[in-house]
Amino acid sequence: MYTPSQKGVNWTRKENEVLCVTYMKVSENCTKGISQKRDGIWKQVERKYIEGFNGNPPNARSFESCKSRWQKFLFPDMNKWHSCITRVERRLHSGGNHIDEQHLAKYMFREDMKGKSFDFHSCYDLCKGWVTFDQPPQEIFGPPPVQRNLPVSLEDDDNMIATDNNSTPTSSRDPIPRPMGRNASKKKQIKDQEKDRKAFEDKLLARMDRLAEENAKVEETKATREKMKEDRRERDRDEATLMLQTVDYSPVSKEYFDDRKRKAIQRLRARELFPNTNTDSTSNYYRPQMQSDEDEF
Repeated sequence: MYTPSQKGVNWTRKENEVLCVTYMKVSENCTKGISQKRDGIWKQVERKYIEGFNGNPPNARSFESCKSRWQKFLFPDMNKWHSCITRVERRLHSGGNHIDEQHLAKYMFREDMKGKSFDFHSCYDLCKGWVTFDQPPQEIFGPPPVQRNLPVSLEDDDNMIATDNNSTPTSSRDPIPRPMGRNASKKKQIKDQEKDRKAFEDKLLARMDRLAEENAKVEETKATREKMKEDRRERDRDEATLMLQTVDYSPVSKEYFDDRKRKAIQRLRARELFPNTNTDSTSNYYRPQMQSDEDEF
């Protein structure tokens, strides 16, 4: 059973088509003509709309709802789509197929409607034969006529007017680019993804190189500190060895510690003469040799 209109229920495709057919039948009713009031027309549209669903429409629509749907949504969008189709046919003439026309018309519709797409193709097919749509203005393709000021030569009476034949007039309107196809769009998307992946890998490798350099610097600093600690401990041991008094030691012990003292003195002098040279006993470097007590002068 038909009930009053419920606000907020979206129109379906079938409802849009029935509304278009109903409006066409009411507008072609020649018995009442155009003398009837507008509200009376839309009330008749509401009654015919309900009859189009055999008295049981899926959603209840009042005559205000039908009027708003036609005047604010269906007719403006179909009128704009008709304008785009007409402009495309003028441009392509016989040089393009139906698919090219549809793609270019969709592109023009989105440009004019700020990104909105046309969703009433079935309604337009029903209405394009009898609804009077607005015709778009005539567009001029090609270079417009250019009028130039011709220089006048006062010295030569025979050739008073000189024309510039080498000038080329420029077009006042750039051609609309052809929309990108599905395959080209997929290829471009894959290419962009590959480019982003390569840029991410390059950035990651550069970051890993910086981390490796920083770790190498840390390890080098750590090794330098360890070497300085070891040199300090060796110097402390040499100084402690030189402080030993070996007078009361046995001959074997005295000979052992005297030898250690001579080596400690060599290392201390090597540090004074060559501060940046490794003083390890196994390294090959020049160091002065002290004369033994047993050497003869």
